[in-house]
Amino acid sequence: MGELLPAMEEEGVSSLGAVVILVVDSRPENQLLLTRVLAPFGWRVVTESLGQAVAARVRRDRPNAVILDVRLPDMDGLAVCRALKSEAGGANTPVLFVSTTDDMTLRLQAFEAGGVDFIVRPFHPQELVARLSHHLVLQQLQRKLQDQNQNLQEAVRERARTEAEFRALLEAMTDIIAVYDRQGNCLRLVHTNSDLSFELLAAQYATAVRTQVEEYLAYIQIVLETQQTVHDAEYTLMLDGREFWFSANISPLGPDQVLWVAREITGRKRVDEALQRSSSFLNAQKEAALDGILAVDEQGRIINYNHRFCEMWELPEAVLAGLEAERLLMALIWRAELPEELAAMVEAAYDNPDLPQRAEIPFGDRVFDCYSGPVFSPAGKFYGMNWYFRDVTDRFQAQAAIAAERDKADRLLLNILPAPIANRLKQNETTIADSFAEVTILFSDIVGFTQIAAYLNPAELVALLDEIFSTFDTIAEAHGLEKIKTIGDEYMAVAGLPLPAHDHACRAAEAALAMQAAIGRFQNGEGHPIQLRVGLHSGPVVAGVIGRRKFAYDLWGDAVNLASRMESQGEPGKIQVTAATYQYLQEHYRLQLRGNIEIKGKGSMATYWLEGYI
Repeated sequence: MGELLPAMEEEGVSSLGAVVILVVDSRPENQLLLTRVLAPFGWRVVTESLGQAVAARVRRDRPNAVILDVRLPDMDGLAVCRALKSEAGGANTPVLFVSTTDDMTLRLQAFEAGGVDFIVRPFHPQELVARLSHHLVLQQLQRKLQDQNQNLQEAVRERARTEAEFRALLEAMTDIIAVYDRQGNCLRLVHTNSDLSFELLAAQYATAVRTQVEEYLAYIQIVLETQQTVHDAEYTLMLDGREFWFSANISPLGPDQVLWVAREITGRKRVDEALQRSSSFLNAQKEAALDGILAVDEQGRIINYNHRFCEMWELPEAVLAGLEAERLLMALIWRAELPEELAAMVEAAYDNPDLPQRAEIPFGDRVFDCYSGPVFSPAGKFYGMNWYFRDVTDRFQAQAAIAAERDKADRLLLNILPAPIANRLKQNETTIADSFAEVTILFSDIVGFTQIAAYLNPAELVALLDEIFSTFDTIAEAHGLEKIKTIGDEYMAVAGLPLPAHDHACRAAEAALAMQAAIGRFQNGEGHPIQLRVGLHSGPVVAGVIGRRKFAYDLWGDAVNLASRMESQGEPGKIQVTAATYQYLQEHYRLQLRGNIEIKGKGSMATYWLEGYI
């Protein structure tokens, strides 16, 4: 075997890269022999003893080739090969049959089943490796050929797509496309969908450019010398007795030719002339107005403005003078760092030119009422927009002061009452009392509060209670509970009102668990964690507002008393719930039966400990 490896490496076996060979043979000694022959070449050999497992092994290991014994204990090797070839993953995997019988009929059957070779035992290892390498190389070449063929097909499709796009582009273009040589001769005029009648004016255009545009030859020379495109070269031509304006982009097309792409801009030029005529009207009125005035054409270019506009927006004349020739309004907004709200308003105005735009925009310590009005010709053609700016700072400040006072009053009311109840009071409801069929009431009490108070001075005690109850407020709000009140060290909240909630018991349970988790970070005066008793009960209540000068939102009903008993007769660090609440929670929470306890006014009742989530 030591002489076999160098000999085969010279023949290029090692160039095949990572190779996986599946050996299917029921005899372990045959599997071992083939592994010892193939493994020295860096090939990974996997083995299988049963024919029925071959398909799964091929899907899992994806072998480059299969060496298959003709006779297997569970099924015929020929049948295994046929089944393998019927699957997409094994159709292209070469199968080499191995047999102890050199029978011609069997050979033919093996090849008909899909095998690529037939090897008779005993065999010479070098012969086996040579045959296997031959089929692996063929497989590798076949895959490369398939890849190349696929790449070629993709290239052909891409070229066809590109050509189709180019044809569609030419058909959709309204520009005139011509090719000129260095001397200015028109070599070709491409037919596009130009508004010009191609049949009547094409020949005139080529000649007219050469005879009427004095700079055309200079354009061609500049483009050829610099090999750079000249953009927006404007010129006029007399074609068929009419004047046409054109704007051309001239690009190099090799060392001696240029591509001349011209677009007719006669309509745009006529619009420009109309805008110039209309500017006289704006100039007559702009300085007489107390408002800032700005006139902009349909392309967003500044036509006119008054000095009040510059004063309001703190624009030196130098800023406007420094704009490029097109004098775009958006360029002014960005250069002068005017508010983004103004930029958004301008964009919206040009997206919907038929609709006036209006907004109040703050600028420094001032507020401007900004609005626009579109300008149309008598025929309905859009010419542009007039913008008006009025200083409304005094009115805005007065409105803001009123709104601030109203908001302050609303916040104060919301600190006392739930939002729906506060809204009803603001609508002058005098008596508010609502019945709720199903809510869950939560009571909590700090264990050993009297002893804690003995260790703390009044300021420290109040600060501790404030921090604890603020934490409880956050928890109650997060879980949709309405805080009712605090009495000393007792905290009361309810789930399911003022807006009914079908999951009121779950909300209260989650809040109770969160409160028990949060209380552990607070310590009493001796440095020990504070403990909490919590009680829950579900049932009907009446909720309403009492008082005329000082409002209070409170609950009444037997359910309130029973929830309070659950807290007062509970145990430190635990959450006690009634059977009514248990019915809501049993499917989602861990609850432990405490047993029957005596409840004042109720007698013996079964209660439960809420311990956590399931």
